[in-house]
Amino acid sequence: MSKGILGLGCSYTWGEGLYFYSDLDELPFREVHTFDSKTVRKSMELFKDKHRYLQKVADYLDTWCWSDYCNGGSQWDSVQYVDELEEKYNFKYNDFSLVILQFSQHFRKFNEFDFDIEKQILEIDLRLKKFEELNIKTLTISWDFDITNHPTYKKLFKERHVDLIYEDKTYEHFYDLTKENKYGLSIASDFSDRGLQKNDEHFNLKGHKMVAESIIKKLDIDRNRI
Repeated sequence: MSKGILGLGCSYTWGEGLYFYSDLDELPFREVHTFDSKTVRKSMELFKDKHRYLQKVADYLDTWCWSDYCNGGSQWDSVQYVDELEEKYNFKYNDFSLVILQFSQHFRKFNEFDFDIEKQILEIDLRLKKFEELNIKTLTISWDFDITNHPTYKKLFKERHVDLIYEDKTYEHFYDLTKENKYGLSIASDFSDRGLQKNDEHFNLKGHKMVAESIIKKLDIDRNRI
């Protein structure tokens, strides 16, 4: 497949912390989670790129993937990225066959000051329609339960939404899956017993695998409907 996957989201999509699972030197472990881009070398970025859920989905579809080159993000950042995709980032919308958008927590910056959940959902809906008008498939996952519980999301994103499946149970969002170490899907669940990354709720290798498998299952279900 020549067309790729565009990933939009925040640090969960970027793959923050996956480099901790490499055997590279000088890994930037801390007692509690923090991020300093100067301590993450390019080799670490390439390792985390290989193991994040976007790459796993791309491998399944035998294609390539792209997500923003910098860590972090919000709904507003995703809106801006789509609006600047062609002029600033030198992509065409038609370069992609699939867009996977991860909703971040709604209280992160949105147009610097507006934290209205419905407005965020409507703005994202408008951007995804730009791709869908070109017959490009769009899917969404969410960190924030306030997004998935919102009636406007349930109405507009019913066909785009990906349920996350873990141990035969279905979850609309991943807030609880990474917040609590008992699920074994966060970086903290792997390293906190060593006094490292005690509050790091980012997905570990197992978490990215779970997200990828959930997305692939959604793709297969949708394909069989056609």
